Amino acid sequence: VVEGKPLVERIVTVTGNGVRKPRNLLAAIGTPISNLVDQCGGYTQDAARLILGGPMMGYALESDSNPVIKAANCVLVLSEADIRPPQPEMPCIRCGECARVCPAVLLPQHLNWAIRSEQYDEAAEAGLRDGIECWCCDFVCPSHIPLVEWFRFGKSKLRSREQEKRQADVARERYEA
Repeated sequence: VVEGKPLVERIVTVTGNGVRKPRNLLAAIGTPISNLVDQCGGYTQDAARLILGGPMMGYALESDSNPVIKAANCVLVLSEADIRPPQPEMPCIRCGECARVCPAVLLPQHLNWAIRSEQYDEAAEAGLRDGIECWCCDFVCPSHIPLVEWFRFGKSKLRSREQEKRQADVARERYEA
C-alpha cells in the first residue's frame, strides 16, 4: 500500500535439515518451490518431507512443483530424523492440556467430543469456528488425538449444512413465489 504496488513477490524462508544452504529468498508469486530449493543448493540425501508454512500451522506438500502463494512465508524441508513417527490414537483422558495451551481459549476436548458424536450445533456453540488451527492442542495431547483434523472435519460439516440450508431456503422461496 505504501509503495502503491500489488503483491507480486514475497520473502520466503527455505530451511530445514533436508536443504543444503538454508536462506531467505525474494520470490515472485507463482515460482515453483523446486526453484527455491535449487537456489538453496538443492536437497540433501536426508530430505523426506516438504512443509509450506511454519512447523505449527504449515501443511505438507505432495511435490515441489507447487507454487509460492501469497501466504507462503516458509518452506521447511524435513529429514527423516525431524519427522515424529505417528503414534497410535488413544482415548481422551480429559487431562485439559489442550485447553491450557489453546490461544483461542477454547475447550478442544469438548469440541472433539461434540464432533465425534455428530453434535455439530453443540460444537458450533462451543466455538468451533473460532479455532485457528494452530496445532498447539495436537502437540500437547498425551493421547495423540489428531484434534485439528477433527476440527477441520467439523468445520466442513458445518459449511455443508449451511449450504444445504441456503439451498432449501431458495427452493422454498421459489416454491412460495
